[in-house]
Amino acid sequence: MTLEPTGADEILLHDTLKALNIDSSVHPKDYHDCVVIKPWGHEFQMFDDKKHSIWILNLRPNRSTSLHCHQHKTVCLIPLVGSITLITLDQRFTVRPMESISLLPKVFHCLWNSGKSDVVLVEIESPSIKLDLVRAEDAYGRAKNGYEGESHIIRENLDQYGYGRIGEDETITRFGHDISINQGGISIRKPVDA
Repeated sequence: MTLEPTGADEILLHDTLKALNIDSSVHPKDYHDCVVIKPWGHEFQMFDDKKHSIWILNLRPNRSTSLHCHQHKTVCLIPLVGSITLITLDQRFTVRPMESISLLPKVFHCLWNSGKSDVVLVEIESPSIKLDLVRAEDAYGRAKNGYEGESHIIRENLDQYGYGRIGEDETITRFGHDISINQGGISIRKPVDA
């Protein structure tokens, strides 16, 4: 399923952009080899070829991301562990493990973990523009602010977060799934038992 922006998304984007406060000086040159700590959990980048980037998000129970959109990039969300509730300005969807949902640029959305366990999901961004983030509302005081900078980044003991990077034509096993990148895109599957 692919969600397209509505007139309400366009209006909220216009109003939010007028009040946006982004300090690009606090951001690293890239997000390789680190974990970004969020009020709702954490995330890290597994792959980036500048056209696409693949992130792993971990949302703690009863937490949500901000109500936000991306002006220029499309995102595809695929839960690996647990189901996630995707909330837009006028709809609500439950996305179950190994299902996917794509959002075109300018679709305001929020991810909510209503369960009792962490939810782990893959986020594929096209193109790879991590700072393309417009927050309209946020339960943690980040509304109208840009993406987290250096002060929210951890660069040591990354294994405790399930961290891993992957290159083209490689496979990595994380969160009970084999994740592969090749010319055809991304492949996610349960490991084959020997």
